Amino acid sequence: MDRPRNSILIPHRNRHRYLSACLWSIDRSARHTGCWDWEIVIVDSKSQPPLIADCDFRPSIPANITRRLRLLADPNPAHPFNKPAVLGLAIDAARGDLITFLDCDMLVGRRWIAQAARLTADPTLSRIPYRVRALDKEEVAGLLALPPGPSLTAAADELFQPARYAALDPVSDRYREHGLNRVEPDYLDRCYGNSQGTMRREVFEHIRPDQSYPGRGFEDIEFLRQIENHFGQSYRGQINPDPAANLVHLGHDRDPADWADPAYAAANRARYLGIA
Repeated sequence: MDRPRNSILIPHRNRHRYLSACLWSIDRSARHTGCWDWEIVIVDSKSQPPLIADCDFRPSIPANITRRLRLLADPNPAHPFNKPAVLGLAIDAARGDLITFLDCDMLVGRRWIAQAARLTADPTLSRIPYRVRALDKEEVAGLLALPPGPSLTAAADELFQPARYAALDPVSDRYREHGLNRVEPDYLDRCYGNSQGTMRREVFEHIRPDQSYPGRGFEDIEFLRQIENHFGQSYRGQINPDPAANLVHLGHDRDPADWADPAYAAANRARYLGIA
C-alpha cells in the first residue's frame, strides 16, 4: 500500500480475543466513514501462542485490516510487560504522518477512525484524545462470544448510543492526577485526555515513552506530561464528545496485579507523581 496518513499503534500480549474484536471494530469504523488512509502496527510481546503462529488469529482478521496490517515481534525480555518499550518499537516502525495509540482491548465507535484527520484540518490542535468508557466483565464475555455479523454489529451499536455510553464506567475517561486536566468539560481546549490518542509524527522526533519503566500504569501520565512540556502553552488537546467517535474498554481491571504490589506502587508513584 502507499504511505498511509495515520499509523495506529497497538501493543499486545495474550489478549487475542480482545484484539480480534478491536480489529473488527476498526474495520467497521472504516467502512462506515469511508476512511482508508491508515495502517495498523501491532507489536506482539511474547504472547502464548505468538500472534504470528496463532492459526485462529489470522482468519479472524477482516480482509481490509490484513492489507493494512504489519505484525512485529517484541525482542525484549518476556517479564514484565514493558509497554513503553513496545510503543517505542511501534513508533520507529510507523510510516504515517499521524500516530495513534490504541490499546488492544478497545472497541472503537463507528466514527472513531475519521477523528485523526482533525489534526490535519486544524493546525492549532496538538492532540486528539479519545474518551474511554469501561464495560463490565459479564457484558464483555457476552460480546466476545458473538461471531462477526448482525448480532455483534447490533451489540456494538447499542454500546455507543449516547444514553448507554453515558451510563458506562468513566474510569478511563481522563487522568486527574496533579491537575493534569486543565479545563472542564474535557472536550474543550487543553484537554489532557488519557493514554489513547492521536498526535503528529514530528512530536516523536523529540519524545519517546520511558523504556526503563518496569510495568504498567503511571508511565502513561509521564509520557503525556512530556508531550505537554514539549508544546508548552501552545498545547491544545480536544475530545469530540460524540460517543461514536470514542472508545469502549473491554479489558479494564480495577486492580491490576502489578499495581497491587506495595513496593512497585510506592516506587512508581514516587518516580512519576512525586508522591512519597
